Amino acid sequence: MTGAVAAVRATRLARIVEASDLPVLVQVASARVPADRRRDAALESLAAELKGAALVYRVDADLDPEALDALGVSAVPSLAVAVGGEVVSALSGGLERGALDEWVALRALDALHA
Repeated sequence: MTGAVAAVRATRLARIVEASDLPVLVQVASARVPADRRRDAALESLAAELKGAALVYRVDADLDPEALDALGVSAVPSLAVAVGGEVVSALSGGLERGALDEWVALRALDALHA
């Protein structure tokens, strides 16, 4: 764990998602993609703000390609949010901090109120 975001493998992530009472935000990325490395800082910052309200994880698609299927995404980078053991929102593509905030606020955490 480099900060507020923990690296995780797909098998462990499935157990975390099923057991968590909090929303789980997951970034599927590749260390080989420079833009993904830049987005890591945005995810770290958001994770620090969400501490106690959501869990935030990063999956390396190069090491764990089955994570894409598990999260229902088809591209790298991707984002997904799981609530109550199920993926409730997913997005193919990466987002910079402002757009990431908007997506989480408007799409992902709305699932808690549904």
